[in-house]
Amino acid sequence: VEGSPNALAWDGSSLWVTSYFSKTVQQIDLDKGVVTATISVGEFPSALAWDGSSLWVTNDVSGTVQQIDPDSGDELATIEVRDTPNALAWDGNSLWVANSGGDTVQKIDPKQGKVVSTISVGRNPRRLAWDGNSLWVANISDSTVMRIDPAGMGAVIATITVGDYPDALAWDGASLWVANRDSNTVQQIDPAGTGEVVAT
Repeated sequence: VEGSPNALAWDGSSLWVTSYFSKTVQQIDLDKGVVTATISVGEFPSALAWDGSSLWVTNDVSGTVQQIDPDSGDELATIEVRDTPNALAWDGNSLWVANSGGDTVQKIDPKQGKVVSTISVGRNPRRLAWDGNSLWVANISDSTVMRIDPAGMGAVIATITVGDYPDALAWDGASLWVANRDSNTVQQIDPAGTGEVVAT
């Protein structure tokens, strides 16, 4: 693939990868093991999400999120967001983007093609996860994980202190897991109520 691959998404038949310094998104046929399409996007793409019909990509320096038709490779929409967007999550209806430079999470309505809500979170939000009911955001400079109620405009409903530099989130169907890069730990969060760390 092209220079500095740094994000992946699966659309049910193809794998997609961003190439940060090449400013492209590439489609890979896994059966053949070859790149089948290369699409130019904005400045320094850093995250991908699949919504069931379209591919979404964040562009760090451009401060945009782009919607891409996976069949034609055409750009369907470009949406301006806050500084340094670098994480995406799809909740089944809305797209969420974390802006590490603006300390915000934004809700995008894909039908309207625009941001419909902006939520202040911790410092340097870098990772998002969807658990089927709530959105979770990891703030690497605060060493916190926040839970967001997605209803309406969205609101932070819990803040949980975790290890240093939480840099990855994963949902297993019952618990949220967070990897803390500078603490060399993985923690399990029980999402019941306000949530708490139950294992390190």
